[in-house]
Amino acid sequence: MAGKKVLLLAEPDDDHGIIIREVLTRRFGAASAFWSLTAFPDQNDMSVKLGSGLPMTILSVDGEYHRLDAFHVAWLRRPGSVQPRHVSREMRRFCAAESSAHIWGGLAAARIPIVNDPDCEYAANHKALQLRVAQEIGFRIPKTLMTADPNSAKEFIDSLGAACIYKGFTQGIGRAVATREFGLEDIEALGSIVLSPVILQEKIPKGRDIRVNVFGRSVFAAYTVSESPAAELDWRVDTGAEWWPMKLPDDTAEGLCNVLDRLLLDYGCFDLRETPTGEFVFFEVNPSGQFLWLEIWTGQPLAEAFCALLLDEERRRGARRSFPS
Repeated sequence: MAGKKVLLLAEPDDDHGIIIREVLTRRFGAASAFWSLTAFPDQNDMSVKLGSGLPMTILSVDGEYHRLDAFHVAWLRRPGSVQPRHVSREMRRFCAAESSAHIWGGLAAARIPIVNDPDCEYAANHKALQLRVAQEIGFRIPKTLMTADPNSAKEFIDSLGAACIYKGFTQGIGRAVATREFGLEDIEALGSIVLSPVILQEKIPKGRDIRVNVFGRSVFAAYTVSESPAAELDWRVDTGAEWWPMKLPDDTAEGLCNVLDRLLLDYGCFDLRETPTGEFVFFEVNPSGQFLWLEIWTGQPLAEAFCALLLDEERRRGARRSFPS
């Protein structure tokens, strides 16, 4: 794998990007370069030449031009967004839209593999699709209603006959929004969901919370049993929770790989809950989730496994990588 070149679509100060770049160099002898949308076009530029036999070029942050087709693969790791400067407020949206269309079009035209494929990742981020795919494969999922209709919400909550939780579709603005249990004080606020839809789900009894990182078909699972009452619904609330490595049953691990196959993803970070009776319940998959923090807790070789995925096309699913000549 030495001599291969990886394009890191990430901010140059991103911790995951920095560590993966170090492992690519030290462990695999692979070269890499950061390229972020935030730095376009002041530091990073892209030119696409078609019909002339010439390749597109990108201007890296160190001021050097690179042929984009010289990169073996690209990693889509939170590259930021275009921030137009020196233009009026009225022009910023237009300039940002034009720049983004140019950049993503250029990347698509280069036909280099991107992990994960941007279009596939966009679709896979939709919670409804994730849950349907997981259920089709055979996972138990929480009974779920996604709605902006207060009447439907009330009927669903009444039908559960048990505790109900609610959460958002996205991470919110500026900070993560924790999952919360629906209480009597929330009934009066049901009418407000006409302004913003909500995800309602049955509350799953807590045994162990499980995080699973799947790179290609390499599966790494870890669990936590938080003692914090606030973390009963969302383990992220307990920042001091300890994590331990675990081995999933073969059929569960295979099922998660099949979810990625259906979603056309090369990797993903899954959240599961094991009930007190030992049943695994699928909550969600994050196509661009954080994973290196679990390497610190468990000692699992996550960075090395992820770099192997980037550099070895046999480990990737090849989704949308083949184009007619």
